[in-house]
Amino acid sequence: MHWNPALEDQACDRIYRVGQCKDVTIHRFVCEGTVEDKISTLQEKKKELAQKVLSGTGSTFTKLSLADLRVIFGV
Repeated sequence: MHWNPALEDQACDRIYRVGQCKDVTIHRFVCEGTVEDKISTLQEKKKELAQKVLSGTGSTFTKLSLADLRVIFGV
């Protein structure tokens, strides 16, 4: 998992190939209380933020804050 949801979306998009006839299903397994769980929560926040920026209702954000790192690593 990566804190940047756009990179994960891009990786998922690469799974499907042009001309492919079969459906593609992506499964993500995330255990509660792990770093992956915290990154997943952070990804959701970033997607909301990106939507606000694209719609003109938010501000820009380019890197993880100290608070985000503390949430991820439980410090």
